[in-house]
Amino acid sequence: MRTPAGLLALRGRLARRMLRLSLLAAAASQHRGPAPDLSGTLEFEGTIGSLYLDASDRVLAPGLVAVGEWEPGETALLGAFLKPGMTVVDVGAHVGYYSVLAGRLVGPRGLVLAFEPDPRNFELLLANV
Repeated sequence: MRTPAGLLALRGRLARRMLRLSLLAAAASQHRGPAPDLSGTLEFEGTIGSLYLDASDRVLAPGLVAVGEWEPGETALLGAFLKPGMTVVDVGAHVGYYSVLAGRLVGPRGLVLAFEPDPRNFELLLANV
């Protein structure tokens, strides 16, 4: 017996939605715990919104303050490529500049998974997303 094409498409959408929900649940469980430590930070208001940055950072913070965005070419490339509903994986997310940008571009129907191994940057990543 054949399954109608519409039913196969529905199954595919349901499987993707269930995967997305399981990823969101796993991410939400990671957000439990103490609030991020924002001592020693500065709040930067740029083209993608507000970000907390480490005040002692000598690369990202001065670059953002001077230009208003980080690596304008890559920022523009993501702006042209990412569409609402897409899924983005940001490995080595640092404080979340590209994660925040991607979140704005993919919107509420999209998904951004950000990973950062450095504990201090991870705290700021949590504060920024």
